[in-house]
Amino acid sequence: MCSRALGEQGCVPHLLIGVLQALSQAGQCVTDPTKDCPVEGLAAIFAKAKLSDEICGDVVAWCREQEAAELAEVKECFEELAASCEMSGLPKKRFLKALNEALGDA
Repeated sequence: MCSRALGEQGCVPHLLIGVLQALSQAGQCVTDPTKDCPVEGLAAIFAKAKLSDEICGDVVAWCREQEAAELAEVKECFEELAASCEMSGLPKKRFLKALNEALGDA
C-alpha cells in the first residue's frame, strides 16, 4: 500500500486499485449494468444469455426509456429493442431464447 499521506501525489491510484481488488475478491461487480433494472427477472436472462455488460446496459437503458415493467413487454417489443441496442447475431438469439424460456414460451 502507499506510504504517502492520502492527499499526496501518487497515492490515490494505489488506494483505488486496492479498493477495486477488494471488491472484486468479495465477488461484487464494480459496475453492474443491471443495477436498478426496472424489469424483474431481466438480470437472470442476461446471465443465461451470456450478454456483455455493454449490451446489458443498453437494454436496461432502453427499458427505462420505454418504461417497460414486465418481461412480456420486453418480448412484445423485442425487435425494436434489439435494433435500438444494435444487438445482432448470436447475442440476439441467446437473449431471445432466454427470454422465451423465462416466459415459458420455449
